[in-house]
Amino acid sequence: MIKKSVLAALIAMSVPAAAIAETVTGNVPANRATKVYAFTVADSSTCASPGRPKMKVSKAPKHGTVTFDWGFVPAGKGFRNCQGGRMRAMAIIYTPAKGYRGEDSFTVGYSFPDLGGYISVGYKSRKFVVQVT
Repeated sequence: MIKKSVLAALIAMSVPAAAIAETVTGNVPANRATKVYAFTVADSSTCASPGRPKMKVSKAPKHGTVTFDWGFVPAGKGFRNCQGGRMRAMAIIYTPAKGYRGEDSFTVGYSFPDLGGYISVGYKSRKFVVQVT
């Protein structure tokens, strides 16, 4: 299980986001795509998303691939006005190479070039170290 409960879980982040400098570690199953991290980007008073983050794989995994999925998730507790509603979220998905087992790592970055009047969030990155089991 990914530390800080991020494997297949959602981390709600409101704009502006804090600097991200930590490494996320955990286990993922072999031969299967796994959501290793996701975050929402929304105004906490309206649940509206000010825009889609620009995602980038800054350091690719040696034994798999990383993809991104911009979709909808149920609104979290931190968004009182959205309870029962849905909001936009960006998911980071890791897929190990077929048959691979062992450690892999990659780094993902994101930025928000235009937040439509919201405070700008510069480039942030996060390193992932996964154990494929």
